[in-house]
Amino acid sequence: MLKVPGKGVAEVMDILRGMEGVVEASTVYGESDIIARVQVPSQDDLDSLVMDETHGIAAVESTRTYRI
Repeated sequence: MLKVPGKGVAEVMDILRGMEGVVEASTVYGESDIIARVQVPSQDDLDSLVMDETHGIAAVESTRTYRI
């Protein structure tokens, strides 16, 4: 789940859809602005995708990650 300023949602959605490991991304309303489902082979890959790539997007204010 990502928190993004309203004006940045479209840009972040475009970036997410091009990221390896992101299999689905949608806008939602409430505390979070975008919810993305990712599928990666390892915890290290998940860490890199969230901490390096996703947090590297300037408009992303914060994230919440749930592993199932």
